[in-house]
Formats: sequence, C-alpha cells, structure tokens
Amino acid sequence: MKLLLQGVLCIAAGWMSIAGAAEIVITRVDRVQDRYHVEFEVLIEGTVDRVRNIVADHARLQELSRSVVSSRLVTGQSGPDARIELVLRPCVLIVFCKTITKVSDVHIEPDASRIRYNAVPGLGDFHEARETITLVPAPPDGAPRVRFTYSAVLNPAFYVPPLAGTWLIRRAIIRDLEETSLRVERIVRQDRR
Repeated sequence: MKLLLQGVLCIAAGWMSIAGAAEIVITRVDRVQDRYHVEFEVLIEGTVDRVRNIVADHARLQELSRSVVSSRLVTGQSGPDARIELVLRPCVLIVFCKTITKVSDVHIEPDASRIRYNAVPGLGDFHEARETITLVPAPPDGAPRVRFTYSAVLNPAFYVPPLAGTWLIRRAIIRDLEETSLRVERIVRQDRR
C-alpha cells in the first residue's frame, strides 16, 4: 500500500494469481489483540528502480489506489527521508467506508531496496503503523520482474468491531493491495510504450 499503499493493509491467507497480470504469492492478515499483522508478496513486471520510483513518489500515491483520497509531503522531499500524510477512505461492500488519516515518517534505505514507514503517534488515526516495502529482482523467466513484499503491524486508534470489523478490514486490505500491485504494473507497462 497501499500503501499502499500505503498504503496502504491486507489479506486472507492463501495463494492466488491474476491471469496476465501481477502474480500474487502471499496474502495474509492476522489480528492479535488490537494489532493487524500484514504480509503481502507479489511478482510485478518491471525493474526494481522503476517500481521503487513509482511507489516512492509520495505526492502521487492516489494514482495507485482508489482508497487514497490524498497524499502529501509534510516535510522533506519525495526521497530518502520525508514525512507524508495520507488520507484514506477504504470501502468494503460499498456501504462500509471510513476516512482515515495516517502521518508517517519515511526512510528509504541507502541501497534503495527497502522503504520503511513509521506512523507518528498523535498525528493520525493509528496508535502504531510500522510498514515496510521490500523490492528485489525476481529470478528471470522472460521479462524482468520484481518481488514486491509489503509487511506491516497496524494498530488503529479507531474502534473496530471484533467479528465483522476484522473481516471487513481484512477484505479492504486485500482488495487495496491487489489493486495497487496491478496499477503499479500497468504504469510500468505504459512506460515501455
């Protein structure tokens, strides 16, 4: 994520792929007390540099997910160290929607293969949101591909009903990450033309 991303939140366990598009390898969301542990892995056509440039362009994250209402740089530049604010409006089953704000400090590691997001306490709707995107080249079999891994620990500051709410959050996370990976791959393909 979203992440998006940002983000961007995720998944029911399982393996699946989308024909002719990004190949989803792992989707998993577990709730432990008030925290959601997310793991999402997808193979995307493209190079690490190109995929990183797309997902690290924090001023344009709304192009990657319909859940992102706005994304803006609060401090710094869209680069190695910045603070970003995301306004998200995830919806499940069209009628269950919630507007959420997340302010995160961003750090892109020197080798540029890992992007870390840490929510700033008191500046959004999360007690805790630690997110990591890892990008590595996938073994070649035709066009270059990137293994895109999103992992997160999310502790929302808003109330989530224990049963239906957990299912709805999982569904919203899965849908958003699937959509984001497809949009990233579409942008990479358009750039080749």
